[in-house]
Amino acid sequence: MHATVISGLWGAVAVLTAGAVMAEPVTGKEAKKLIFTPKASEVRVLPDAPVDKAQAALLATAMAGQPWYGAIAISPDEGLMVEATVAAAKYHDVDSAGRAAVAACNEKKKGAADCVVAAVIEPRGWKEGRALQLSQEA
Repeated sequence: MHATVISGLWGAVAVLTAGAVMAEPVTGKEAKKLIFTPKASEVRVLPDAPVDKAQAALLATAMAGQPWYGAIAISPDEGLMVEATVAAAKYHDVDSAGRAAVAACNEKKKGAADCVVAAVIEPRGWKEGRALQLSQEA
């Protein structure tokens, strides 16, 4: 597994790469029923994200079209347009992407508060409970 950290909002448009191992194998036929078609992703700004409506719209626009599963972490003390804003994408689930984005953000932040996930990148039409989640590339 390897990853690259991308900092700053515009740098965050680039993505991190990472791999994960599935716990139990499934057949190709079973997997085809469980995965999303690789057509489109969408950005969902989290309701408790420390951003105003204009910043939420900027996040959604800047990250539109990025591969899932991803997350954007920000430093609550510094706001959105700083080097500590970090995106992580191409993970097999949003939790892994969120952990990577927060860790990278915390390394770069200058404020006292820990970084938080402000938005996630998911497949269009994503619903919780899918038994199989793979990155868009996978």
